[in-house]
Amino acid sequence: MPLKQIFESVLEGASGYIVTIRFSIAPLSDVILPPMTSKLLKHIVLSSDCLGDIHGFVRSRASIKPVTLFALRRGSRRLYSTLGSDEPLRVHGGEVLEGRVALYSRNPFSISALSGCEGVVEFLGYKFAFSTREAVIEGVEGLDAGIARGKPFKLVIHTPLLLPTKIMTPPPLTSSKLVSSIKPGYRLLPTPSYIMAAACREWLGLVKGERVEGHIAPYVVGRLADIAFYEVDMNIRPTTTVYGRDERDRLQLVRGVTGYIAYTITTRRLEKIANKLLALATRIGLGKSRSIGFGEVEVREFTTKPTGST
Repeated sequence: MPLKQIFESVLEGASGYIVTIRFSIAPLSDVILPPMTSKLLKHIVLSSDCLGDIHGFVRSRASIKPVTLFALRRGSRRLYSTLGSDEPLRVHGGEVLEGRVALYSRNPFSISALSGCEGVVEFLGYKFAFSTREAVIEGVEGLDAGIARGKPFKLVIHTPLLLPTKIMTPPPLTSSKLVSSIKPGYRLLPTPSYIMAAACREWLGLVKGERVEGHIAPYVVGRLADIAFYEVDMNIRPTTTVYGRDERDRLQLVRGVTGYIAYTITTRRLEKIANKLLALATRIGLGKSRSIGFGEVEVREFTTKPTGST
C-alpha cells in the first residue's frame, strides 16, 4: 500500500469527541492515598449518580479503553508512589487536589449534567468531598498539537511512560511463535518509532474503531518517525512505580520513564499525522496502562538556549 494511502486511511473519516472533566477533591481529615491515586478518582466517579453518564466508559473492558483516569495533582506535582519513597502519600484534611478524567465518545455528549456535580464519598475508611470544576468537549476533527517542520517541540512525560517492546513488531511477525515466546518488557529509551506507533495504535483503536494487532499503519508511522524525527534535547529518567499489592500482599511494581524529550520533524509529510496522533495522546495519555494514569504526556514549544549560555 502506498505511503500516502496509509496516512489517509488513518486520518480519513475520523470523528467523535474528547470529553475532559476536572475535579476538585479534598479529604475531610488527614489521609493516606493509595499508591496510584487514580483509584480514588475511579471510586468517586463510580460512586456518584450525577456522573452516571460516564460509568460505562470507566467500566469498559475494551483492550484500548475509551477513558483515562489521571493521577491526582497537588499543584503541578502528580501524586503516585515510587519504589524507595520514604513516606506514603499523605494529604492534610481540607487540602484541595485536582483530578482529571478524559474520555472518547463516538456520539455527541451532553456535558451539562456533569457540571456542578458534587458530593462526599468514603474510600479506604476516609471521607472525601469532591466537585466538578469544569467539563470541556472537543471534536476530534479539530485536534492539533501545534507541531511544524523545523520547529522543535518538547514531549513532556509527567507520569511513567510504559511502551511495550513488542509495539514495533513487523506486522508479518505479529502472530509468530518467536514473538509470542519473548517476555514482555518496556522501553526505557523511548525512540520516535515507539512513541508514534503507540499513539497511532490508540488513534486506530479509539477514533477509527479498528483492530490494531497486526495493523500495518503503526509500524509504518513508527519507522518513518525514526527517520524524520531527531532529538535536540532530553532529560529522562527511569522511574519504578508502586501501583498496588497482589493477592499475596506483594508490591506490584512497574518501571517506565519520566522527564522530557525535545524533537524536530524534518519533513512536512509527517506534520499532519503527527499533530493528530500526539494531540490525542495529550488528551488521553500514551502507552500501556494510560487508562489508570500512566503515560500522561504534554506537547510544549521547545526553546533552545543561545549559544554559549549555561
